[in-house]
Order: sequence, then structure tokens, then C-alpha cells
Amino acid sequence: MEGMLEEILETTHIEFEKSSFLFDIIRHQSGKLYVGIKQTIHQEDNNEHSIKINPSIISEVIEVLQNYETKILAE
Repeated sequence: MEGMLEEILETTHIEFEKSSFLFDIIRHQSGKLYVGIKQTIHQEDNNEHSIKINPSIISEVIEVLQNYETKILAE
């Protein structure tokens, strides 16, 4: 891994009509793992947005998203 900033260990691709998502498990050069999420919006310019999530907060992020989903679906 010498000279590499990060290594993708696993990728999951989810495709939707207007966008797609890549979820990666990434090992940083420090050896720490984190989750990367990249969204590509399928338009003329294929906008890409990405975030990196520290593994220590994944459960909280999932909980917030599940709570929002419940509230949105209740509307």
C-alpha cells in the first residue's frame, strides 16, 4: 500500500432512474477504515457528490436516516 492514499476494499453500486450511488469501504493510508458514498446525478453534466463517514458514527447516521424516512412516509 506504500504510496497509496487510500484503498477501496469493497464497493456496492445502486442504480436509480435519475441517480446512482457507490458505497465503498475504504482503508486510508493510516490504516483506518471509513465509508465513502458517491452520488452521481444523471444529467447532462453528471454531477457527482461524495461524503466520507467515520465508522464510529455510522449507527447514528443510519438512525437519523431511518427516522427521517418514517417521518417522510407518514406525510
